[in-house]
Amino acid sequence: MRRFILLCLLALSQYSVLAVHFTLDSASQLIYEDIFSFKLTSAKNKAEIASKYDNQNLAYPFLHLSATYLELVNSPTESKIKEYFKEEAIVLKSLEKLDKKEPFKKYAISDIYFHTAIFKMYQGDYLSAGYLVRKSYKLLKDNKKAHPKFLINNKNYSLIKILVGSIPKKYRFIETLAGIEGDAEKGVRMLASVAYNKIDPKYRFIQKESKLLYSIALFTIKKKKKLSFRIVKMECADYKSNIFSNYLYAINAAMQGKNDLVLSILDQKPDNNEVDINYMDFLFGTAKLKKLDYTAIATFKAYLKTASNSSNKYDAYLHLYWAYKLKGEEANALSYKNKAEKEKKERFLKDFDFMPSYYNKDLLKIRLFYDGGYYDKALFLLKKINTIDLKTKDLIIEYYYRYGRVLQEKGDYSNALIWLEKVMDSGANSKRYFARKAALESGVIYTALLNTSRAKEMFTKAIDSFSLSEEYEKSIKQQAKSLRSSL
Repeated sequence: MRRFILLCLLALSQYSVLAVHFTLDSASQLIYEDIFSFKLTSAKNKAEIASKYDNQNLAYPFLHLSATYLELVNSPTESKIKEYFKEEAIVLKSLEKLDKKEPFKKYAISDIYFHTAIFKMYQGDYLSAGYLVRKSYKLLKDNKKAHPKFLINNKNYSLIKILVGSIPKKYRFIETLAGIEGDAEKGVRMLASVAYNKIDPKYRFIQKESKLLYSIALFTIKKKKKLSFRIVKMECADYKSNIFSNYLYAINAAMQGKNDLVLSILDQKPDNNEVDINYMDFLFGTAKLKKLDYTAIATFKAYLKTASNSSNKYDAYLHLYWAYKLKGEEANALSYKNKAEKEKKERFLKDFDFMPSYYNKDLLKIRLFYDGGYYDKALFLLKKINTIDLKTKDLIIEYYYRYGRVLQEKGDYSNALIWLEKVMDSGANSKRYFARKAALESGVIYTALLNTSRAKEMFTKAIDSFSLSEEYEKSIKQQAKSLRSSL
């Protein structure tokens, strides 16, 4: 009998050793650390070594795939796309072997689906992306029900709630098929729950990611610029030694309209990186152009040598078109206009920035100065423009809009509201986004002035009015609904 019991115990111990599991151990933490430093080669090597010692811990191949994914997004060549999808299939098959009761099973599988969906959106394949979002959402929803205390599940669940509104209008049937109800306000709260609740230290990198995502949501949805920036500064304090932190800090500074800071951050980009983030050259070029520094031309051209994504090339061509237009070099401007049309014909035909009747050099300078946070320079140019010289009604509407937004940023709320009211009156039947956005920003101003009733009125106007305006429609409505619900 004793021998039988010992044999049973031995068998059970062997089974527990051989059973696949998902454990974020110390080795996983080191791999995560490399990923968040964009040391992707090191991360993959560590994951491969760790797998040799414990080939049953599926956290290692999952993290290896995460590093491969970041390599793909940074430089999406055909060979990397094939490599990623081949590895993805293997990892997904392995994860299916995890016990049904393991909360990481559905979390990890849904995370892979979600990342691939983002990449598909990046490529413009919204249909495939929509179905992957649907699969990811269902897994997360089931996981929340089965493991309500598994807090990190909320990270991607909340992102889907927020990002579902970015699916273009012609693919919105996917929302119905997936049973996904976009709820930006709830999504932001759920992100905060992952970012700032006390959770197991082994999840610290998932929590760090959640904090960075939360900061973006605060900026884009809640319009809380200062709080958003405080979080990013804290989380990216190592930006002089960590290229990923440098990149994220620069992006957020650009969103905040802190252009001189963007230039300073990128100037301090750490050397000797395992992988360079090619998009940083594009950020550097746009930051230069916002100061009307035409060395941006060389920076964009250098970026085009590494840019493999069609949308990124198109954006670089657009900025080169602007730069040459502003310099008065029409032949070069036309050359990059033609390249943009060839790169993405459908997008080009809808792009107001390339329409000859729409282009205005002074308004473009004002737009660049505004985006860079150079509000005094923008205001100086605005005061010099005579609306009689603007060729189209949409140009006049944009002029009113830029004036209102500059005054808003300078804290002159009473005059900003006058200009934004002009935008709404004159732009009611325009296809552009200016009137809807003017209503939203008027609501933001009234909120700051503690006039809740007027703020709600403006947010409702941004949601329900301006039926002809489809440009950025979903994102503006999403912001307005979130801000209105928080009053």
